[in-house]
Amino acid sequence: MEVVSRKSAKRRGLSRYFTGKPCKHGHVSERKVSNGGCVECKRAREAKRYRNNLESELERRRIYREKNREVIRERGRKYYRDTIEHQSERKKRYYKENKETVLARKKRWRERNPEAVKEYCYRYYQENRESILEYYRLDYLNNRHKYIAWDAKRRAAELNRTLDIPDLEYSILQVYEQAKEMRDSGFDVHVDHVVPLQGELVSGLHVPWNLEIIDAYENRAKKNKFTPYIERHTD
Repeated sequence: MEVVSRKSAKRRGLSRYFTGKPCKHGHVSERKVSNGGCVECKRAREAKRYRNNLESELERRRIYREKNREVIRERGRKYYRDTIEHQSERKKRYYKENKETVLARKKRWRERNPEAVKEYCYRYYQENRESILEYYRLDYLNNRHKYIAWDAKRRAAELNRTLDIPDLEYSILQVYEQAKEMRDSGFDVHVDHVVPLQGELVSGLHVPWNLEIIDAYENRAKKNKFTPYIERHTD
């Protein structure tokens, strides 16, 4: 920083000058040409004044918010409506850049506020009941085989008839998808457990090798029956 006297700074039309010498408070800083005051001293005085008035300022703002709560809310709503496209784009961009953080924050909030989540879900369902039911109806029609597979898995889990094997669920779903393709082709078939999950003699497992695709009438007639058989090998 160039060392300039006050007199020289006045002659050059400058608003500040720098002597390189400390002021009475020890600040080696620029000074104002108009009164020779230390710029750093002025900053310190303003900061002290702000700290002294901070508490009263915060209280004043709190009182204002309490008295004008609806006005402030309406102002926020109007701003959001006027800038809705910008806000939507900003939210999408933020979510894309901070997806894991956002999901973790939402999860923590749900865990801390289970009653609020329950109330919101109930209110949302009541307000959108028809559209929600229509969505699930169409989803069921388009993915009926998946619902059947999920229901079978649920029943098997309740009966403790499942195995913890990687990729087992995908193999099971393939059987149900094959049955769906056959039904779409005009065949009335069901996916049946060869050894029933709740058989009288023995109970089977919900696994791919215990599933078979059979005629629907045959499956309804079979119910939970299982006829043991013995393989005989002859030379």
